Amino acid sequence: MDVTTTCPCLGTPHQGGDTVTLKDKPGLHMGTTALGWASVQATTEAPTSGDIAELYLREGIVSWTYLEDDGTPKPVTDETLDWLLDDYELAYPVAEKASELYTEVIFRPLVAQLPKSSRTSRTNGSTRPRSQRSQKTAASP
Repeated sequence: MDVTTTCPCLGTPHQGGDTVTLKDKPGLHMGTTALGWASVQATTEAPTSGDIAELYLREGIVSWTYLEDDGTPKPVTDETLDWLLDDYELAYPVAEKASELYTEVIFRPLVAQLPKSSRTSRTNGSTRPRSQRSQKTAASP
């Protein structure tokens, strides 16, 4: 999947923006890492949505059209991924698309394990029985 971002290149040579290409589906490491984080969610060291977004970008980006200051293609490396992740305006649209691509696929097995009662819809108002006093008050003219 291709995602268009603004062009941060020197002199803005890509007037229509730059393109970041994401893998079409998550790899095993990405999926098992995200699932592992979800399983420890209740601990104080639970990952944030930012951690998962970073994981998606670090493992999901396969190419981009960003250029170095000298006009040569900027390679996708750990260092250049850090460069992208340090720029919210550039990284966020890519993270949103990555989330659309990967989240449902990765977390489907976890959701399937939830008890059916946990997956029911919300109720309108409280389901707690009213006390006898409140029932008498409601019945009074």
